[in-house]
Amino acid sequence: GTLQTYGWTTYIVSASPWWAIMPGARRLGVPREQVLAMNAEIRQGRLTRNLIPPITSGAGKVESVRTQMGERPTIVAGNSVDDIPLLETASELALLIDPDKNTTDEVDLRKLAEERGWWVHTTKTGSARSSLAREKHHIGSK
Repeated sequence: GTLQTYGWTTYIVSASPWWAIMPGARRLGVPREQVLAMNAEIRQGRLTRNLIPPITSGAGKVESVRTQMGERPTIVAGNSVDDIPLLETASELALLIDPDKNTTDEVDLRKLAEERGWWVHTTKTGSARSSLAREKHHIGSK
């Protein structure tokens, strides 16, 4: 089952436009008000480059979650350098997905995950492999 079936409130936080995220969110059962994503101003029926706050990128993801939830998230999953600030706020579990695909010249995401004790999940064509940076981790029920 999904996290929602076990009583968890889930959010999707993305630096992508909200309208690009919504088809997947609907499929996962996440309502629009729990999708925190970019929104652009519309003028004369056309999208502009002007973003409407909150800006859900980097530290802006943290602020958006703090404003919406009023508390630290229990579990955070992310897949890019842009997700580091939000991953750092997880009170129980930070999960980094495909760090090798998204490592930059400045930041080695796999190494960062190991240093911080984050869980790592790597997808491969036809299979998935997970590794835990921590030997034991218990997630309390919500």
